Amino acid sequence: WLYASVPEVFALLNLFVVLILFLLLEFVESRSWRYLWFACFVFGLALTHHHFILFLTPIFIYLIYPIVMQAKTKGRLLIKGFFLFLFGLLPYAYVVWAAQSTPVINWENPRNLNGIWRLASRALYGTFRSNTAVGLNPYERFAALKVYFDTLTVDFTWIILLIVLLGAYDQFRTKRSLFNIIFFGYILSGPLFTYYASFPVLTNFTFGTAERFYLVSYLFLAVWLAYGLRFIAHKIDFYLKRIAPYVKISTISIFLLLPLTFFATNFVKITPLKNDKTAELFAKDVLNSTPDNAILFLFDDTPLFNTQYVYYTAGGASSWRN
Repeated sequence: WLYASVPEVFALLNLFVVLILFLLLEFVESRSWRYLWFACFVFGLALTHHHFILFLTPIFIYLIYPIVMQAKTKGRLLIKGFFLFLFGLLPYAYVVWAAQSTPVINWENPRNLNGIWRLASRALYGTFRSNTAVGLNPYERFAALKVYFDTLTVDFTWIILLIVLLGAYDQFRTKRSLFNIIFFGYILSGPLFTYYASFPVLTNFTFGTAERFYLVSYLFLAVWLAYGLRFIAHKIDFYLKRIAPYVKISTISIFLLLPLTFFATNFVKITPLKNDKTAELFAKDVLNSTPDNAILFLFDDTPLFNTQYVYYTAGGASSWRN
């Protein structure tokens, strides 16, 4: 609920995931190549936004591989798709151009291929990992998995997860090919990614940085949730078809309790956050603690990003001279 109502990178990532899957499913259904070309471009664009999209690459290949391999001119088609993918990567050209002027904030200084690769691969933190120093042994990885599944049960609740499982069964029974896509998409983006990334969930703060990464896997579960709700609605309609319509409507409307309950429980938690100035006050304390003409060395994201934000936006750097 929180990440659906605040500006965050994973909302746009979710859009890219849904859009690519939609385009590829349309391509499989219609065999119209324009859907594949657009998907190649969006995939490149998504990679400039977040490298998480790479974890879903096996699903994308699974969808298009049989059709592309049957094409008579598959070599030319693959080349065209590759160039459209590269066209989607063009936003990286901006950071190369911006780095030439030596800006104040200049991650990895991407003036050359080495800097571009380090920036794109998140080399400072560890590619596909939250940190280079923790969460690397099997025990910590399985602990991260436990936190993921615990969070899943809290976010969805047990009754909704039962409906999700019912929807998965119904999709497996009625549309096996789509079930395979959703199943492997969930495994890749949920348990597998969580095990590999191994988030060090030690405090509420570190948990807050990890839970955002669960959202992509929730997209796939939402598909099964829709199937489960449809299955239940059809059963209700079948058994109550001889009863007055208002009884059927009132029975199905019970499902409205889910979003209303989430709204009631989350509204009181989320709304006060717009007035929370903890990060800004922390940054001001850091800046006010330095003497005149001091050089301030900061380590770790929390003091660095908060202080940079306040220093460069709240009245300019000159306002922080004691």
